[in-house]
Amino acid sequence: YRAVADRVRESAAEKERNLIETLAQDIAAVVLGEFEVSKVRVEVEKFILPETDWVGVILERSCSEIN
Repeated sequence: YRAVADRVRESAAEKERNLIETLAQDIAAVVLGEFEVSKVRVEVEKFILPETDWVGVILERSCSEIN
């Protein structure tokens, strides 16, 4: 799991994104493309909006959806 977590952190830091949905999609593509998994579920939460606890997105993808 450490290799996956390290790669996800690296991928997330590679470029700035305006949407958490884009970040979730990029993470899913990295995990499915570089590791031997058939399906991934990515949850991204953002804690910077006033008067909210957080906003977030949950994205599920399989190898067939990425390729």
